[in-house]
Amino acid sequence: MTRRSFSRILAGLSAAFLMTGVAGQAQANSYAYSVQQLSNFTLTGGTVGAATTGTNNVAIQAGNPNGSQNTLGTTDAPQAFVGTGAPAENTFTPKGQVNADYVRSDSLVQGAPFAAGFTTNTVGEGFLASVPSVSSGTTSITISAPLTLTNASVVTLSFTANNSLSAIVTGPLPASAQASFTFSFTIQNAAGAVVFTPSAASVAAVNQSISQTTIGSSTGTTSVNAPVSFNTGTALAAGTYTISIQQTSRAFLNQGTIVPEPSSLLLGGMGFGILGGVFGWRNRKSICTA
Repeated sequence: MTRRSFSRILAGLSAAFLMTGVAGQAQANSYAYSVQQLSNFTLTGGTVGAATTGTNNVAIQAGNPNGSQNTLGTTDAPQAFVGTGAPAENTFTPKGQVNADYVRSDSLVQGAPFAAGFTTNTVGEGFLASVPSVSSGTTSITISAPLTLTNASVVTLSFTANNSLSAIVTGPLPASAQASFTFSFTIQNAAGAVVFTPSAASVAAVNQSISQTTIGSSTGTTSVNAPVSFNTGTALAAGTYTISIQQTSRAFLNQGTIVPEPSSLLLGGMGFGILGGVFGWRNRKSICTA
């Protein structure tokens, strides 16, 4: 065997190893889903005036395809979506894990704030198979309204929550999936000072976050018609106040570059070492023969 022929064989084996290392890797997939739907609102202790509402949806993806959307509205901003196969507007059930990368966010306010039939809905969701890539879907709802107390009163806000979180990572690392939702409620006096905000413990049911950075899945505490209630505890003085709520849902995905498994690298290295030894032996033999 000539030196040139051996070099060609070595090059061919190198290419075959690299191709095997790439083809042998399971494609990394990451998925995140966050939904928060609140309903059956009641507010007691005062009279609520006309409310100001705002909705905001953002979807950003550096994957396949790349792109971004940012939509604004009062009670119903259009869905923000990057990818293929967008679900119908105001779909809060999961699109799920599919073959094509996508990220989305959507929000909807229905009914007059704090009156019968009033609901708030937010969802953030995404799926990634491309490497490297990053996706983020974030949605938010803000509502504020004047609150008049004719007498000193304890103010109570109650509602039911239907929430769910999911984060899934499969395939080689590094990869991560995060999902979260939040809710806040504040009361401000006429001077703009905050006179009430719920404790962290009391809002735990509507403030959750999960993260998956290893192969596997994480889920948050799923709420189905779970009752939630906040009250000021002590009476607020008669007067005019401003009540505000804010609700968000977020999905975030991040996938790094896939590298060959250590076992593949070890086997390839051993193979190249053996071939190199043979090549060196043949060189020495040729010199001695000469």
